[in-house]
Amino acid sequence: MYEYDPAKILSSWQKRQANNSWFKDKRGFACFVVSNGVVGDACKVRDSIFHGLSTYRWVNSAGFHLNNMNNGIRAPREGFIDWIGSYKFMICSENSLAPGYFTEKLSQPYRAGTIPIYYSDSNNLKWWNPESMIFHTSVEDTIRRVREIDSDPAKYMEMVSACPFRGEQIPELLKWSRIYKELDTIVEQLRY
Repeated sequence: MYEYDPAKILSSWQKRQANNSWFKDKRGFACFVVSNGVVGDACKVRDSIFHGLSTYRWVNSAGFHLNNMNNGIRAPREGFIDWIGSYKFMICSENSLAPGYFTEKLSQPYRAGTIPIYYSDSNNLKWWNPESMIFHTSVEDTIRRVREIDSDPAKYMEMVSACPFRGEQIPELLKWSRIYKELDTIVEQLRY
């Protein structure tokens, strides 16, 4: 459920490009799945995105935090990516902001074929395609962008079909081989 794998992100996107009917399973507007409601400097911003977007349309919140599902239903562990895939949008903010810091949160909607409404350090956009997401800058702007894309099927298809990575390939810095190499270097430095 909580994994970051750039190869799976790219592979999921490539499979959707070959199948023009995948988007027909979008039954829900937006989802929000958060367990941690207090730790991290971005939590208040993430919650404001949820509350602001909820003034436009209902957002299903299926985590421990701000759960609004019937009887406290939470997102399923099994089939989590498929569950996300039944929504057009997913609020997926990082808990903390730092250059180069991102977690599995962005990979989940990308693997599901759902448009991320993402909040993180803006330096992260150098790896990710800004045409494939709604990058949060303010609640007002986020709501405006969501309304625009939600109400225009052509704009929605353009954004949801865009490759998550710039240049339609995994950036070198995000490849596991590069990450392992960096970790090896750090471990070697710690030995001496």
